[in-house]
This record gives sequence, structure tokens and C-alpha cells, in this order.
Amino acid sequence: MKKIITLPLHFTDSLIKKIDGIIIGIENLSIGFASYETKESIVSKIKYIKNLKREVFVSLNKNIYNSDLEYLKDIINLIKDYDIDGIIYYDISIYNIVKSIDSNIPLYWNQEHLTTNYMTCNFWKNRGVVGTFLSSDITIDEILDIKKNVDMKYIVQIFGYVRMMASSRKLITNYLKHIGYDKSHKTYEIYENLSNKKYPIIEDGDDTITLSDKCINGIKHLELLEKSGIDYIFLDSLNIPNFESVIDSFNNNDISYFDDMEDYFLSRKTIYKVKR
Repeated sequence: MKKIITLPLHFTDSLIKKIDGIIIGIENLSIGFASYETKESIVSKIKYIKNLKREVFVSLNKNIYNSDLEYLKDIINLIKDYDIDGIIYYDISIYNIVKSIDSNIPLYWNQEHLTTNYMTCNFWKNRGVVGTFLSSDITIDEILDIKKNVDMKYIVQIFGYVRMMASSRKLITNYLKHIGYDKSHKTYEIYENLSNKKYPIIEDGDDTITLSDKCINGIKHLELLEKSGIDYIFLDSLNIPNFESVIDSFNNNDISYFDDMEDYFLSRKTIYKVKR
């Protein structure tokens, strides 16, 4: 049976009870969250979610620099005894640290645009990783092919903006300063005149994220994903107003809420094999 997990805009009992699990971010080690836990707050947030009998994942989805390593080790040592359901990791240093301290924390590989094939999933499975957060660049058929070939746990995004690019720079601040303006908002839009599309761009602390022009919506694939044994369905709340209504619609299989959205890459092949 599928489980719905998300990273909520706000933590409330009513919202958390409507889903199966929460992904939380850590200050300076995560990117793309509405709020971040600190070294002082992370344990209480884990206990709060666990007391509501929901799963807890910690996402460490930033590039890790040498200056981050001691802080990263402190965070992993802090959370390893609190029965979290997984660390979703981007940088391989996180895998190495978790293994070096002989921790039983389940690891989920998530390198975004790289989690696209079953051979690399199998590589990580053979090294003790229990799951993969699959890329939003692949189709439903490719997702099912990966599931068929490698027996891991899988997280699949079927709602929310696609995170197209992340930069460890203040791109909005730097650009506006260059043209003589001050940054007054967290979120702006990039207009691309060739396609006549607007892409949300968000400055998140010292980092910047660019999103797709529209939301991905894969609600029509829910039944197929569930039948195939996909473990977790991910609903991304980033830049989504009234997100609790989205959760209600998924729980009720109410497709009418999403009439003006598409399933994008879930039905559109974008990755091709090189011909020899």
C-alpha cells in the first residue's frame, strides 16, 4: 500500500494526520524547505511527529563542503538514536559518515536528476542503501522498470513543481544588485521569451532554486503505482498555496482539483539511450 509523504509548509496536527510521513530539512544542510530545523530543535520535531505515529525522514540534500563536515557529523550523531525512518541524502559524504558510525539509520539515495536507472540503484542497494528517491525526469514506464529490476523502497514525486536547478549562490540578490535594485521578495519569476513561459526562482538563504513553469500532477497514475508496489508517493508543497487541499484531493482520488495541470515527464520520455 502506498504511503503519502510531504514537506509541509506548516506543521499542524490536522495536516500531519492526513499523511503518512514528513520530510524535514536541517538548517545549512538542506535546501528548498519552507522552514528548517536547527541542532537545538531537530529532536523535539522528530518526537512530535513520532508521537502522531507518522514516519519521519531527514533530507540532507545540499552539496557538503569540508567546512560542513563536523556540523554534519554532529547532526547525524544527534538523530541516530531517535528511530527516524530514513535519511534522504544527496552528497556521498553523508553515506560515508552514516556507515562510519555504524548507525542503523535507513539511507535513501536522492541525487535528483541522476536517480534514473536500475543499475545505479542496484549499486547503492549492494552497499546497504534501502531506498531511492526517483528522478522527476523519467516516465511511469521507466519507474516501473526500475522497480521490477531492483527490489528497493522507492519514493516517487507525483505532485508539485519540478526542481530544475539549484545553485549555491545568491543569484537573485546578485542580479538585482547588478542592475541597481534591492531584493524585496523571496520568490521571483524568470521569463523565457522563446517559449513564453515563466519559471519561479527562489532564493533560499545562500542558495537559489529554479522550478518548472507548472506543477507536475500524476494523480491518474496513483492506482498503477500502488499496484506495482511503489512505497512512497511524494507531494511537494514548495510554492503551492492551500496545500492541505492538495492532500485532501489525493486522499479522496478527486481528480477535478487538478484539471489545469499535466503529468509532464511521467508520460513524456526525456531521457534517451545513445545509439552506437
